[in-house]
Amino acid sequence: MNQDQLYSLVQLISAKCITPAEYIAWSESKILTSDNPEEWIVDLCLIRRYNEAAKRVRTQLLEISDIDLRIFDFCSAQVCFDFIQFQLGLISWDLFLEKAIALSSVHPCGWPSNDFKKLLDAFLENEKHESIEKAQSEYFEGAFEEDLQPVRFYISHLNRHI
Repeated sequence: MNQDQLYSLVQLISAKCITPAEYIAWSESKILTSDNPEEWIVDLCLIRRYNEAAKRVRTQLLEISDIDLRIFDFCSAQVCFDFIQFQLGLISWDLFLEKAIALSSVHPCGWPSNDFKKLLDAFLENEKHESIEKAQSEYFEGAFEEDLQPVRFYISHLNRHI
């Protein structure tokens, strides 16, 4: 895996966007299809805790690059995962915004919590009108397009291996 793919995987695991069963199934499929699987993939296959799995992938990322992971925004992956849940109809728009406010008030998520709060307030003031939901969700999708791409890629990639 290249640096960008490892970074995306760290984000997904750190934000709990994928379950241990999903990343374990993914790593097992990599092991089964490789003549010489990388050690970190074998390790990941045995790790059941999110923080340990993220740490192992981060260690691999640091081994292949000289980037400083402290500058990355792991919270954005969770916000993007929640947005995808909204798009799939698993959560409502107001619940998505409430979750984004809660996350961004504790961790940086690409937008300050006040911006998510403004969207929620406007949505509620307009009695949760469908056209406001559509406009806001399209605006969010455009603003977070770069962050959404790796989350969508890994969700679809992992779903093929489960």
